[in-house]
Amino acid sequence: MTEDLVSVKGTKVPKAHLDYLDELYNFPVRDQDVWICGYPKSVIYTPYWKNVLGFWDQRHKPNVMILRYEEMIKDLPGMIRKVASFLERPLSDEQVVKLRDHLSFDSMKKNPAVNNEELIETVRKEQGRGKAETFHIRRGKTDSHKEEMSPEMIKRFDEWIEANTRNTDFIIA
Repeated sequence: MTEDLVSVKGTKVPKAHLDYLDELYNFPVRDQDVWICGYPKSVIYTPYWKNVLGFWDQRHKPNVMILRYEEMIKDLPGMIRKVASFLERPLSDEQVVKLRDHLSFDSMKKNPAVNNEELIETVRKEQGRGKAETFHIRRGKTDSHKEEMSPEMIKRFDEWIEANTRNTDFIIA
């Protein structure tokens, strides 16, 4: 089993990119809802820290591998080799290249099985709404929260992260 960990601030985004939640889950999106993903049972994989730390606590088991999105963006071929080694499945250089191309951010963004665009558009159509301006998969950049969040919001996240990781050995990427 593998679990992809994304930088905490990379999983919470400003209101402009939460539009798809409104379409999918039919709840109003307000400025303060940048925190909505941290509320219990509000969306899948929440509450956030219970989900992440649950996997983190199992990282030493022989069948658990923790991956970080930032590491995949930095060195996707290296991460592919790391996963292949973990699974005890050797790969040729040619296979790594094919997987790198298939798993690239651009490929994932275009992949209907990953991007949820069809679902979003179906729900929007059922609700009589126009085409979505933003989608679930955005830019593939790390640290984009620095461009999208105010210093006050970043400070609030830092405090939230500290409060939730204080008594753990969780390593923030």
